[in-house]
Amino acid sequence: MFLVTIIILFTFSIYQLPLWCWVVFFIILGTFIGEGYGIVIIWLLAVLFTLFSIPLFRRFFLVQPIFQIVKKQKAQISNMEKQALTAGTAGFEKGFFSGRPDWQALRSLPPLRLTQEELSLLNGPVEELCRMTDDWDIRYKKREIPNFIWDFVKKHKLFGLRVPKERGGFSLSFQAQSLILGKIASRSIDVATIIELPTSLWPDEIVEKYGTEEQKNYYMPRFAESKEIISFAITGISNGSDATAMRDVGIVEYGMYEGKKVLGIRLNWQKRYITFAPKATLLVLGFQLFDPDRYLNREKDIGITVALIPANHPGIRIGRRHLPTNVAFPNGPVWGENVFIPLSWIIGGAERAGQGWKMIMECLFIGRAIALPSTSVAAIKVATRYSAAYARVRRQFGSPIGSFEGVEESLVRLVEIAYLTESARMVTAAMVDSGDRPLAVSSLMKYRTTEYARQAVNDAMDIHAGRGVSDGPSNYLMSAFLAAPIGVTVEGANIVTRSIITFAQGILQAHPYLYEELESVEELDKKQGFRRFEAALLAHISFTVSNICRALFHGLTVGVFGRAPKGVPPKIAQWYSQLWRYSSHFAAVADVTIILMAARLKKKQKLGGRLADALSELFLLSSVLKRYEDDGFPESDYPIVELCMRNGLWRFQEALRGAIRNFPAPFIRSVLYILAFPFGAYRAPASDKLGHSVVQLILKPGEVLDRLTRYIYISNDPNDITGRLEVAFKKAVETEGAQKKLDLAVHAGKVLRVYGVDWVLQAEQQGILTKQEAENLRELERLTERAISVDDFDPKEILIV
Repeated sequence: MFLVTIIILFTFSIYQLPLWCWVVFFIILGTFIGEGYGIVIIWLLAVLFTLFSIPLFRRFFLVQPIFQIVKKQKAQISNMEKQALTAGTAGFEKGFFSGRPDWQALRSLPPLRLTQEELSLLNGPVEELCRMTDDWDIRYKKREIPNFIWDFVKKHKLFGLRVPKERGGFSLSFQAQSLILGKIASRSIDVATIIELPTSLWPDEIVEKYGTEEQKNYYMPRFAESKEIISFAITGISNGSDATAMRDVGIVEYGMYEGKKVLGIRLNWQKRYITFAPKATLLVLGFQLFDPDRYLNREKDIGITVALIPANHPGIRIGRRHLPTNVAFPNGPVWGENVFIPLSWIIGGAERAGQGWKMIMECLFIGRAIALPSTSVAAIKVATRYSAAYARVRRQFGSPIGSFEGVEESLVRLVEIAYLTESARMVTAAMVDSGDRPLAVSSLMKYRTTEYARQAVNDAMDIHAGRGVSDGPSNYLMSAFLAAPIGVTVEGANIVTRSIITFAQGILQAHPYLYEELESVEELDKKQGFRRFEAALLAHISFTVSNICRALFHGLTVGVFGRAPKGVPPKIAQWYSQLWRYSSHFAAVADVTIILMAARLKKKQKLGGRLADALSELFLLSSVLKRYEDDGFPESDYPIVELCMRNGLWRFQEALRGAIRNFPAPFIRSVLYILAFPFGAYRAPASDKLGHSVVQLILKPGEVLDRLTRYIYISNDPNDITGRLEVAFKKAVETEGAQKKLDLAVHAGKVLRVYGVDWVLQAEQQGILTKQEAENLRELERLTERAISVDDFDPKEILIV
């Protein structure tokens, strides 16, 4: 009887049956229990559920008290936070907050397919731009982007990737834009940046969406034809991620413009870290706008506003440079003192005053979701491809260093990171192309891909050792190594993005009831607002109970009953089932967290950071399964997929366990741990055996390595810094048999391998090698020597800045 009762209660909870069903059940149950304490408990529950079924009782004792608490919490959400929430939408990731990910929504996202026009641009002007770029010349000799690069970019309208065709641009998909930025970044992060900023920070689309007709007609063709170099000036001396600290102000007043007295804005600002500032022709300036005399018939504190201001406008000082990690792309401070502009320079005119934070968030969204992941994933692919090639070409102790287990550990991480991040990049771009603007996904993509890029470049440096740290024209890693901290820092430092933004934004935007509860308490029609709140609250309570029961059920059944899409191979279906299981655990913990923490979550940043980590693992791993399907389930890639899934689920477990173990309330902590880990945290990382099998896939040229590092710039020119490594890599694999013969002869003492001795000739003369094998090995030695060589300089050549 007890077991049947538990099963029925679980079923009622999971399927969120209405209150009257519970009342009927408890009454029926009470009639079957004749005596003892059980009958008292059952009838008490029956009475309690009956009372809460009565609207007046429920509203007085439940809804009204909670309504007042939520109203108080709502007052702690700033106007800028509200604008940020309305700047985006929830996408596929919302299923993680309900514990029911929509696999069909994920699988229906368009696969990575480019149009003929996009391919022509990628394989034509973009390929040529990569070929003509000399990274060493840019970042060391000139320390700036040469004019012929700027001219090439302008000639081919590469600043207009997203500008609509009717206004003279390309109107490319975000998928194509992402791949173009990534390909250029794989050659030079400096050159990629000059295209990344105007296309990814989205000022053109902000003007198209919010601008006046006059602004659209004037600026959009100029954006498309690259006649404007746009600089996005938001960060000030006192504010970074905290826009409320912005001290750059504008005062609405009358002033002189073009010889006439007009109503405008008197501006004073100090901006720093502004990319393109030294080269800018147009500033997209963010500032706090005040109207003390109420000329605009609004409140005195209007809020953050964005305006378009020519960089040569009187009162602006511009041109000085910062040197972020010594990279060459233009970045510097901008000052404005007593700058007067007409109201018409506000994006959208005076009626859009105070709406700047929403515009800024929409701009930053594309930077976080598309641009930074594009360049970061490109750096990861470069690190992976050339570390694999170098590990096969470079030999120590008579063997390729890729055969050493210590090097193998780094290569395993590189392969996993490359597959994981490219999968997520592809899915995110597809989501954005489909019309979604998921703020949580953009935040987690920014912090995970930039952190992974830093880790990947460090692993590549470890593998290359002295070859990596010796800078010069032959070094193909140093640019990414120097730029990695920049990606981690810009557009919301990862410390802030991870610990404050990702989870908080995600749950507010993706939770099925939370935002409705918060909005209803502010409705002007108080009765209607209260009714909306009551409906959302009751649904939320039912949702929470259902989540808790589902989490316990899937924990006890170890995900066997987790939902998987139809039509996928069984070995892939098992991973979908596990993600379904862990989504239910995440949803339960996330829901309890937001109920108990509420506004305090901003201060519980370690907790928020761990939940952000857990959320990001669910998204990244779902993307891996999506990519594997889009690629046609290639059997040769499955070991990489398994590696990603095993390590990712282990990281998810550790992130969620860390959040639970540090939950402030001890009792709740214990309950959550039982829900999520009824049998303990038993997941472990992938085995060394699996890692070894994965590395063997990339220590030879072929389709696995090509798929893993697709859409980066690859040269087969033996005179190119990466081309010579590619050629040597292929030759090393081709001559593997002959190399083994020579190694055996050396070990046997038949051939002496020292400088000054032609050991290949000795082997040939002894009949150990054929003439063709000897010729191939000599060519391999020449190629290898060039591929692993490092640069040296006369002291007079070394410039000191």
